[in-house]
Amino acid sequence: MPSLSSQVAHEPAPYKLTVDAYHALAKAGHLREDARVELIDGVILEMAPIGWPHGRIGGRVTRELVRAVGERGFVVPNDSLPMRPWDEPQPDLVVYPASALDEASERPQAPEVLLVVEVSESSLTFDRGRKATVYARGGVREYWIVDCAGRRVEIRRGPRGDGWAETRVARPGETLEIGALPGATVDVDALFG
Repeated sequence: MPSLSSQVAHEPAPYKLTVDAYHALAKAGHLREDARVELIDGVILEMAPIGWPHGRIGGRVTRELVRAVGERGFVVPNDSLPMRPWDEPQPDLVVYPASALDEASERPQAPEVLLVVEVSESSLTFDRGRKATVYARGGVREYWIVDCAGRRVEIRRGPRGDGWAETRVARPGETLEIGALPGATVDVDALFG
């Protein structure tokens, strides 16, 4: 019998779910339809409830993006974005190309999405950290974090592995432009009122 000192130490690790297994759990009724959950790194995470600052600013962001994008794309709130095998975040807003509206089109993959937006009231650290990594790893072209308390927008562009080629901050008085849609601009002031 081997001695205890010769055994290799093993830390328990979470059992990771694939996106397909996550969908199977939901289909089987193991996840409530109204549950605010996301699959991140193969783990189901319960997200914080949406507070009024998040709702109010999220509504403004939606209004301004719809105006800016026009007929060149469409804005979908709270849509899941499967990134196989381990991730299915549910961003606050996704801007899809107009071609995705065609009846015969398949769901666009993360690299085809024009913009992903998270409105951060209580999740700023998570959105800057794990979420930013997930979106970069998934190939999302552009990611905005709308910081409710800080009244600023963090912009990340050009996914590079787990990070971003470009990161900058836009504050009140500045204008944002969606990289994939030249001329599609949003005034930061309009987002915060």
